[in-house]
Amino acid sequence: MTAGSNTHPKAQRNEEDNTTPEEKAAGHRRRKCTDALCIPVFFSTLIGLGFILHYASVHGDMARIYHGIDFHNQICGSTEAVKDKPFLFWCTVPGDPLTDALAKEAGKNAGVAGTVMGLSATLDLAHPICVQSCPEDTSTFNKCFQKELVVDGEADASGTFSRNTTFVYQLVSDHPTVSIGNRYCFPQTEELLNQLKETFGGGFDGAMFHLQQVLERWPTLVCAGFLAFVLGYAYLFLVKTLARPLLMLSFAISSFAAIGFGVWVLLGVYNEGINNAFVGHFGFNTTQVNDVLHKHIKLTTENFFAPSTGYKWADITIAIVAMVIGLAIPIVACCAKHSIDLALGSLAAALECLQDMPLLLLQPVFSVVFKLIYLSCVILGLAFVISVGEPENYSLSQKVPAGITRTFTFKEAEVWYISAYVFIAVWFYEFFSALEQFVFIYATEMWFFAPYTKVMGIRRKSVSQLALVRGFFVGFTYHLGTLALGSLIISLFQVAYMALSVIYKQANAQSGADTATNKAVQATLGCCMCCLKCWEEIVRYLNKMVYIVVSVNSESFCTAAGTMLEITASEFLAMGILEGATKFFQLGGMLTISSLGGYLTWITLRNVDAYTDPKSDHFVAQPEYVAAAATVISAIVAGVFMRIFDVVSDTILFCWALDKKNRKDNGFPPNEDLPKSLQDLLGQVEQRKPEDQKPLMSSGNK
Repeated sequence: MTAGSNTHPKAQRNEEDNTTPEEKAAGHRRRKCTDALCIPVFFSTLIGLGFILHYASVHGDMARIYHGIDFHNQICGSTEAVKDKPFLFWCTVPGDPLTDALAKEAGKNAGVAGTVMGLSATLDLAHPICVQSCPEDTSTFNKCFQKELVVDGEADASGTFSRNTTFVYQLVSDHPTVSIGNRYCFPQTEELLNQLKETFGGGFDGAMFHLQQVLERWPTLVCAGFLAFVLGYAYLFLVKTLARPLLMLSFAISSFAAIGFGVWVLLGVYNEGINNAFVGHFGFNTTQVNDVLHKHIKLTTENFFAPSTGYKWADITIAIVAMVIGLAIPIVACCAKHSIDLALGSLAAALECLQDMPLLLLQPVFSVVFKLIYLSCVILGLAFVISVGEPENYSLSQKVPAGITRTFTFKEAEVWYISAYVFIAVWFYEFFSALEQFVFIYATEMWFFAPYTKVMGIRRKSVSQLALVRGFFVGFTYHLGTLALGSLIISLFQVAYMALSVIYKQANAQSGADTATNKAVQATLGCCMCCLKCWEEIVRYLNKMVYIVVSVNSESFCTAAGTMLEITASEFLAMGILEGATKFFQLGGMLTISSLGGYLTWITLRNVDAYTDPKSDHFVAQPEYVAAAATVISAIVAGVFMRIFDVVSDTILFCWALDKKNRKDNGFPPNEDLPKSLQDLLGQVEQRKPEDQKPLMSSGNK
C-alpha cells in the first residue's frame, strides 16, 4: 500500500478468501458462519409453531372470534342450533301490538294483528338474536326476547330448592338494517344507530369487528399509506437543511424549560400551606409574595398553582437541581461542539448516502409491505390459536351491547400454547428486523469506504446498487445464528415486559381493596417494567453496533460485543449526541407523518357522503377506527423511514470511529474518501505515516 492510498488497511491472507473486491477495500475479513449453534434452535421453533397451529386447526373455530353471539351464548352461523343464522340482530324493545291498519301500513301480511308487537324507539341491546339475513324494512318480524320468568320450587328439609327460568319471546316488527362486516345488522335509522354506536363495546371480538370494517375501507388506507411515503421522503431531505437549527432550538428549549420548572417549584416553597402531607399542587395566597410579584413582575398569584412534594427542603432541592441542569445544558453544548459536529456530520452523511444509493430509499416499500403481511398473518394466527377456548358473552357494563364482547376459557396447556405462539411471533419479528438492519448496515459500510469518483462532473461515491442484495445474502447465510441470537435477547426483554404488564393490570384491577400489599406490588412491578424497557432500548442500540463489527470481522456475537464496547468508548459523547439527535428527528417525523395521515383520513370519512350515508355500500359506522388504522399504517411507514435514518447515521459514525482508530494505531494517512459532510465539519485528520498492515479491528483478529 502506498502512503497516499485510501484503501482500507487489510491483513494478507494465506487462506482462501470468499469476500468481494469491494469488501476487501472496506477491510472485511474472510466470511465464516458465526454462532452456528443458534441456527438449529431458531429453526426448531418452526416445529413448535407448526404443532401449535395444528392443535388450533383441530380444536379451534374462527367463528368464535368474530361471529356474533346471541344472549344464549350461541355463536351465530357456527353453533348447531343457529348454523343457518350467521347474522346478529338487535330487536327493539316490544311496542304496542299491531292493529290491522298498522300491519297493512307496515306492509305485513293479513292475520298478524294482535300477534306481532310494533316497533319502539329503544334497542334491546342486552338480548341480541341470530337471524338468517339482515332485515331491510318493517315488513318482516322475528321472535325477540320479551321477559324472563323465574319460579322457585319448594325447599326440602336441607333448604335445597330448584329454580326454573322461562324466557318469554314475542314476535316483534323488524327495523331496517344494513350488514356490517357481513356479520352484524346495524340499524339504518339514525336514532337507533346512535344508541348502538354510543354503547358499542371493546374487547378482542370488538377489535376483530372493527378490523373487518377497516379492511373493507382498504382503498382509503392505501391512499393514507401512499401519502405517508411521500411525507417520509420529504421529511428526510428537510432534515439535511434544518438539522443544526432544530438541534440548537431543542437545546435552548430544554434549558429554558428546566430553569423555568426550577423557578416554578421554588416559588411554591413560599406558599404558607406546605405541610408534611403529599399534595399535587398548592395555590399562592401569601400576601407578601403577591405584593412583590404584582409590583415587580405585574403578576398576581391568585389561582396560580405550583407543584410540590409537601416537603420544603425536598422542593428546594428539586428546584436547584432543575436550574443547575438548565444552566448546564448550554455549557455542555458549547464544550461538546466537536461531538455535536460529528453527530450533525453523520446525519448529513446519512442523507448523502441515501442520495448515492437510491435503492435504500426503495427499501421502505418492501419493508412496510413485508411487515404488514407478517403482522396480519400473526394477528390472524393469534386469533386462530385463541379460538381454541370456549367463548361466552361478556358485558363490560350494563350499557355495552351483548353479542360483541366475549371472554374465553382455556385449558392450562392451551395457555402455554398461546404464550409460546406470542414468543415465537415476537422472536421472528425481531429476527426479520435484525436482518433488515444488517442489510442497511452492510450497504452503508460499502458506501462509506467506497472511493469518490466523478460521474458527469458530479463527485460521488462509486458503490454497487446491489449491495443490499449482497448484504441480505451475507446476513442470511453466514450470520444467521448471530442475528437469531441478537433478536432472541430483544425478544426475551419484550416477552418479560408483556408478562409483567399482564400482572400489573391484574394487580391494578384488584386495587379496589386499597390494601398496602397491592400498592407495593404495583410499585414494584412498575419499577421492574421501567427497568426492562430501559435495558431493552440499550441492548437494541448496542446490537446495531455489534452487527457492524460482525459484518466487517465475521466474529461471533459475544466477541463482536467486546470489540464494539472498545470502539464505542472512544467516541461515547458523539454517539450519545447523535442518538439523542436522531431520536429527536425520529419523534418529529413519526408525529408529523402519522398525525397527518390519520387526520386526513378522518376528515375524509366524516365529510364524504359515501362514507356517512347509512344506505351507502361504503358506509362507515365508526370512522374513528378506520382513521386510527390509517394512523397506525402511517406510523409504520414513518417508523421504517426513521429506522433507516437512524441505522445509516449510526453506522456512518461508527465506521468513522473504526477507520479513525485503525489509521491512528497503524500510522496510516487520513482517509480522503470520507463523506464530504464529515470532511467539512472535521477538517483534515492528523497525517500519519503507514507502518505495518493490521486487520481493521484488533479484537479477535489474532
